[in-house]
Amino acid sequence: MAINSRKKEKRMYLAAVKLSRVSKRYGSLTAVDYLDLEVKRSEILGLLGPNGSGKSTTLKMILGLVKPDTGSINVLGINVEDNPLAVKRKIGYVPEAPRVYEFLTGLEFLDFVGSVYGVIQKSESCVLKSL
Repeated sequence: MAINSRKKEKRMYLAAVKLSRVSKRYGSLTAVDYLDLEVKRSEILGLLGPNGSGKSTTLKMILGLVKPDTGSINVLGINVEDNPLAVKRKIGYVPEAPRVYEFLTGLEFLDFVGSVYGVIQKSESCVLKSL
């Protein structure tokens, strides 16, 4: 029992999102410059700033869609660079311009989402056919 309570206690203090010295450059443009950020569980964070200030780039790095040039990013204790799919299974994201949806049929999109969240194809197929 003591081990389980220690694990629970550790999870309670684990940051939901932690960025350490994260940078991203596009050629000579520095989009994110050595950002340190920690968002604790149950906290709500808003990124505010003018266009081009690195808000979208920061979110894309957290999601594992863009690789940072320096630093590390952890989401719920998972290193984004080491295991981006595990991070995607834990969080959701709606992009600014969801262009991928234009090229997928409804069934292809559901298949894609099912694969990201680890839905077994056989059970996924049964669910899709029942729709």
